[in-house]
Amino acid sequence: MRSTTPLAGTSWQLHAIQSMDDAQGTTRVADPARFTLHFEAEGRVTLRLDCNRGSGTWQATPTADSSGSLVFGPIAATRALCAAP
Repeated sequence: MRSTTPLAGTSWQLHAIQSMDDAQGTTRVADPARFTLHFEAEGRVTLRLDCNRGSGTWQATPTADSSGSLVFGPIAATRALCAAP
């Protein structure tokens, strides 16, 4: 997968998870820097998943001025048991 979208070269951090079940509500992430995605220009993505790492492919396709789709290919990730926060 290749992409030349504005996402290339950017990084995202996970700040919160919103449950679809209102009883669960929103869970805030204590340290967003421990959960990141970095979009590389060649269509590769690297991930930090707490104490684990991952990599894979991505592709973004614009469908309108302010919308589109973001697709990830297979992700390879380590599966270490992370210490409790």
